[in-house]
Amino acid sequence: MGITLPALSDRQLSVTFRPGRLSLEACIRTVETLATMPVDDRSAIETALFDFYSEAIDDGDFETAQEQLDWEKAQGSKFLNPRAAAAPSEVWPLTAFDSIIVTTDRSENIIAQVEGRAAWDGEHGVVLTFSDNGELRGVAGWGKIY
Repeated sequence: MGITLPALSDRQLSVTFRPGRLSLEACIRTVETLATMPVDDRSAIETALFDFYSEAIDDGDFETAQEQLDWEKAQGSKFLNPRAAAAPSEVWPLTAFDSIIVTTDRSENIIAQVEGRAAWDGEHGVVLTFSDNGELRGVAGWGKIY
């Protein structure tokens, strides 16, 4: 069982939190905030996600975005026939979010990290980091906290 974040995906996402670092009530409030984010917020999120995708493609070893996606597919990517995104709205099919981790950052602020797979980077995936009030703090690969 999981929770759906309509502004991001129609998939059910698992939720975990770090007991001892924050209360269950704080975790619930944070997840509820994300779950009730207006779908209109999707455009700001997709712009940041597309920028992250574009930077990753530019930093890659391939001539084109499609070559990188094809290489990732050959390495065992679970994305079926991924197509290079040319606009922010086209990046969603290249992601598959599956979990939310509610934790704290180095300053003890509550954050939610929405993690998933990225068709362009099977090794590092993608993480959207939100503050507890639902503000997008950053987009990165696994292991980076904004």
